[in-house]
Amino acid sequence: MKKVFLYILFIFPAMTFFACESNDGRIVTGISNLSATNKTLVELFTNTSCIPCVPANEYLNGILFLNGVTINDTNVIIIRYHTNLFPADPFYEYNIPDANARISFYNAASSNPRGYLKGTFMGLYNANNWTNLINQRLATISSFGIDADNTYEPATRSGNIDVVLGQISGNQINDLVIHVVLTEDDLYFMGQNGETLFENVMRDLITPSSGLAVTISPAQSVNLAFDYAIDTLININKAHFVIFLQSTSTKEVFGVERVKVLK
Repeated sequence: MKKVFLYILFIFPAMTFFACESNDGRIVTGISNLSATNKTLVELFTNTSCIPCVPANEYLNGILFLNGVTINDTNVIIIRYHTNLFPADPFYEYNIPDANARISFYNAASSNPRGYLKGTFMGLYNANNWTNLINQRLATISSFGIDADNTYEPATRSGNIDVVLGQISGNQINDLVIHVVLTEDDLYFMGQNGETLFENVMRDLITPSSGLAVTISPAQSVNLAFDYAIDTLININKAHFVIFLQSTSTKEVFGVERVKVLK
């Protein structure tokens, strides 16, 4: 079921920053719960018939299940996009337009698995290399803060996400877009590659497939609101929204957050 969205935008005046002891870094004063964090985003392109994808998926599952793969598994947020590299992948076929949009954005059609860390290609899958790259990202604080509050109505399977974005540091980025991605966990399918359980699967892009353009200046914030409706095939108890800011030119991801659909 394709979604409808709306957005409301308010620009706040410049604000004062102060240092704090939290692992989440510096807080934008005047905006409740908004802070810069070291959360990082891994996007993986995979396919249910792709044999080399199995170890990459198992590696990410180790992070998802908090097995201590990285220095802070909790702060690694994962999205897995299924591709048409091999036919009959049901997770690709569920939402072909949105899957194709992300495949095209990263030019990821030629091979799987392909992993991107905050928008940067991670190279061929190698557990040690990927862990080192992720740990480097986890050791830095993002230049943007994201706070998201989701309200879901079970009777109608619809809801609203209120998002606050704030730039904590750095120069203004002139080609920012926000993505709001619906993912689902614990999806069962007997893959040709032997996999049977699939996690963090992209099911829908709540924002337009190319993202929604936003303008944020340093020391300022933006409020956005998105309406959505969720298909009955999706298990609400296993669904999350992943919200991230990305440059359309460099593909760099400047901030990421994840919230449950059902609190």
